[in-house]
Amino acid sequence: MWDWKQSLSLWDKEKVFTDLCKENCVDSTIYVLAKREVFQIINKTSYDFITKSSGFDDVYPFVVQVTKKQIFNFLSGKKSFLSLEDTSEEIVNKVVSRLANNMRNVFDPRYKNCIKDAQKHIRNNLMEQISYESSLDPLSILIMEEDEREYDEMIAKIDKEYVEYICSITKFGDDNQMVLNFDNE
Repeated sequence: MWDWKQSLSLWDKEKVFTDLCKENCVDSTIYVLAKREVFQIINKTSYDFITKSSGFDDVYPFVVQVTKKQIFNFLSGKKSFLSLEDTSEEIVNKVVSRLANNMRNVFDPRYKNCIKDAQKHIRNNLMEQISYESSLDPLSILIMEEDEREYDEMIAKIDKEYVEYICSITKFGDDNQMVLNFDNE
């Protein structure tokens, strides 16, 4: 089987970072090739619900954007998961690992990139829009209220699935501390 990371190790660091910083992730050779490996990594964890649903393809571009932001932070001199001493192959390996970690973090409320926070932000914006547009005709207001009701039902379903998922991976250790079970087998 072709080892794409080994092939990319022939690239110099500048070419690797140029590819990683492309605006559209489908234009980046590394992100396109890494997608399958990230899928396989996530599929081996307790976060496999992402790969078993159609959500992986929807979340991956968001995760790429989060990872790109972290790479830009590194390039601007901030603390990062990368190091100046890393070879091209190490950079690619670390980026794949970071993509998988960011994929998990998207569903963990302890992290700022959690989509649950994004859902709250969207809902707050929707509520502000309704209050500002109260001068609309009654039909428009009814349509907006129906959209809000449908959105609330969707969020309630997502929240229920999220709680069920968290319950399925949570256990308590001997010291009564909550432990998340990320069994890689």
